[in-house]
Amino acid sequence: MNMQSLSYVVLLRACGREHFLLWQSGGAAPDRYVLQPGTSSFLRAATLEALLDGAVKLGCRVAEPTPEVLDLDRLFRMLAALRPERSSSTRTCECLLNGWNTLEDMARSIGIPMDAPDPEEKATLGLAYDKLFYGNNLPALTPAGQRYNPLFTAGERRAMRRHLRRLWQEITVRSGQFSRH
Repeated sequence: MNMQSLSYVVLLRACGREHFLLWQSGGAAPDRYVLQPGTSSFLRAATLEALLDGAVKLGCRVAEPTPEVLDLDRLFRMLAALRPERSSSTRTCECLLNGWNTLEDMARSIGIPMDAPDPEEKATLGLAYDKLFYGNNLPALTPAGQRYNPLFTAGERRAMRRHLRRLWQEITVRSGQFSRH
């Protein structure tokens, strides 16, 4: 973790609660969340003010105190609602992709491996991730007047659910944070 890098405030909604965290863009290196020194616990606070106080104590430079909202509760609801007969909206793809990236950044921050153990599942996850990415319909990638609303196979839906739930479970166990209790 580079304390000289700019940090960005994230309001993470998870397990029915709100948690303020700090995220750092890795630039050429992987993105990460700020941890409590010497631990696998995220710098986390119940209020923005408390998070900013913690950031000052750690010497983190905060770019903008306005939080980016990342709703993992919504991610898991949308993930459960994916159906083979329905195409996914841009909104659904955006939520799923942002949640996936959040979980991978959090997992990477505390040393959790992200690769699926099975090469076939890893390939399936790659296809699903690409569908979510293009399903965001970013103006730079989507021709004017067109939309891409992906359909996910049963295997892609199962692989995404398994992968993202596993990451979240390992994050909560390893960090000792974010439980409902």
